[in-house]
Amino acid sequence: MERRYDIEMSVPLGVRRGELLLNVVGELLSGSLTLFSHTTAIDSGSCHGKKIAFSGLMQTLGYTMRYNAHGSMTKKHIELVFDTEKGSFEASGRSLADGKCISFGKEFADERK
Repeated sequence: MERRYDIEMSVPLGVRRGELLLNVVGELLSGSLTLFSHTTAIDSGSCHGKKIAFSGLMQTLGYTMRYNAHGSMTKKHIELVFDTEKGSFEASGRSLADGKCISFGKEFADERK
């Protein structure tokens, strides 16, 4: 299942907007993160109920850094914390999936049938 989220990340110089594309197959999560006008792939990720975790490289305007993200998703919203060598940054967003929002647990299992 593929879902897109518009996200906003709070960084020292203000708020940065981007997009998070997630592919969920069972408990495995993959996808891409677009921030600072750069798109990078998610290296690895997992999904357990409403909790998600993934990692990758974030390319900013001046450098590239590794991140580990963790958080939760509801039907309409995603909340994440990105832990990096420069500190932790909060991000949140809303689903853009054809009027349907990502959902886990029983509803998610029903969608996969």
